[in-house]
Amino acid sequence: MRLYRGDALELLRRAKSEHFDLIFADPPYFLSNDGITCHAGKMVSVNKGVWDKATTFEEIHDFNRLWLTECRRLLKPNGTIWVTGTAHNIYSVGFALQTLGYKILNDIAWYKVNPPPNLSCRYFTHSTETVIWARRDPKGRHTFHYAEMKRENRDRQMQSLWHIKPPAPREKRYGKHPTQKPEALLDRIIRASSNAGDLVLDPFCGSGTTGAVCARLGRHFVGFELDEKYLEVAAKRVTDELSIQERQDSLSFELPVTVGGGGLQMADLSFYKLHYGIVSADAAFDKFIGTLQNYFDADYYVGWDKIFRRIEEHRPELHLLSSLCGAQDKHRMARRVLADYPKVIEVLPLLMACRKSVQLLDEKAEGEVLTYTFPKRSKRLTEEEVEYYVRFLCDSRILRLLERIESVPDYVTGVEVGMDTNGRKNRGGNCGVKAIRPFVEESLKAIPFLQPKEEATFNYLKSQGCFLPDAFQDVRWDWAFWLKDDPKRLVVMEVNHYGGGGSKLNAIAREYSSRHDSLTSAGVGFIWVTDGLGWLSSKNALREAFKAISYLINVELAKDGLFERALRSLILTRIKGRKEFAA
Repeated sequence: MRLYRGDALELLRRAKSEHFDLIFADPPYFLSNDGITCHAGKMVSVNKGVWDKATTFEEIHDFNRLWLTECRRLLKPNGTIWVTGTAHNIYSVGFALQTLGYKILNDIAWYKVNPPPNLSCRYFTHSTETVIWARRDPKGRHTFHYAEMKRENRDRQMQSLWHIKPPAPREKRYGKHPTQKPEALLDRIIRASSNAGDLVLDPFCGSGTTGAVCARLGRHFVGFELDEKYLEVAAKRVTDELSIQERQDSLSFELPVTVGGGGLQMADLSFYKLHYGIVSADAAFDKFIGTLQNYFDADYYVGWDKIFRRIEEHRPELHLLSSLCGAQDKHRMARRVLADYPKVIEVLPLLMACRKSVQLLDEKAEGEVLTYTFPKRSKRLTEEEVEYYVRFLCDSRILRLLERIESVPDYVTGVEVGMDTNGRKNRGGNCGVKAIRPFVEESLKAIPFLQPKEEATFNYLKSQGCFLPDAFQDVRWDWAFWLKDDPKRLVVMEVNHYGGGGSKLNAIAREYSSRHDSLTSAGVGFIWVTDGLGWLSSKNALREAFKAISYLINVELAKDGLFERALRSLILTRIKGRKEFAA
């Protein structure tokens, strides 16, 4: 028996896939609208708590779809779920169940004996609640104890109309919950659709009715509850149903577990604990730093395709210059080539490992600097222009070079390779993107309601209805993800890779920590994926970023599932004006 305190969405996300045989959920009905009702003969407010309020139907449906998505992931293939509701929420629940791929088995009408009267006298008295029973997979084989239910109903098939009284006073001896369900209702549900020893989850367990009944019927139980007061009531009720030995062996009351806050969140530590047995933030960072790797591909070292394109673009001019290599009178040959083929001047700076202009000290005039430019030319050069470029070939020592090589194209290919190595620092990010891409694609298959965009700009995201602070107008995100039907729920991701160290890594770590804070305060999720052994020279700065950024991930940890967990967590919680939900 395990009870956890925390937000239901967060705790559902942390739970293990295909782990539960049965789920009973009594989610918020969202009926707290400042109206009135009758209780014990007195007029009272219908408001249950902040967790039962919502502003729009869209918010209600989004919430239902999100927690039901997680529940489907947690159920075993033949597992089933029961969800209670009224007209305020049950149609949203039913539609979400169908669109998510559940198979609805029954909709139970629970007739509440002696319901409170309708004080407004403008409606029929609300005397029923609906309980939907659904299977995870349409073709699964669910548990249903038909014979037991038939015997209980005087040897007749039990119908979907159940007459069950409200909770008895004994069930409220440790305290009551405003939406507490009777033990008789849970007793019938659990006996009908589970076996002894099965694992049952209640993600909105309130005062613990499901847990108490599970303890009595020999089922294992996991319950989530946000409110500490109700969690204490649940613990007492469950404890009452267990024998002394069972209390010692099986009850795990984890009240201190809270989800939220800054720094490394409990969800992150839970991942490290689940996969590696790590329970402290320092040990988690050691795991992170110890799994950094260099992910270099051939394009990181040399951008061959780009080099070959440049060589092919100028191959005729380069071959013309090769005619100077074997010439006896190189000055005379140079004048002839320049006069007859003016386009060769475009490639002259490449022989000096330059792209555009070349500045040379004038050896004939002390202190003077000559700037040579190489514009595109199609018309024949004047004699003065020919002499200008011949002087360049002399002053730059290129004519001396041509005495020692046989092929200008081969020589320029080598020059291009050398120049291209300067771009490695910019290509490190591409290595990171290639390394993380398989795990991004795998996660998107598991979370099909997300819309991804690679190389996402501020203006593009704005055009899709996403929101980003104006401070990020010039940022191009490596990836962005948002809900297809609610683009305001946005997560952005930066990916980079540093194979070599340097002082700039300290500034980079601080910059991404700052980005995380700005985005989080604006309701935007942020994931930073970084890798490479260059970080070993900046451990302290990276450690501070690790503590400040909710999800700092490397490729090895993404391989183990941290990226998908991070994406699920941030999408679930990046809800503008999000309320805390409980039951």
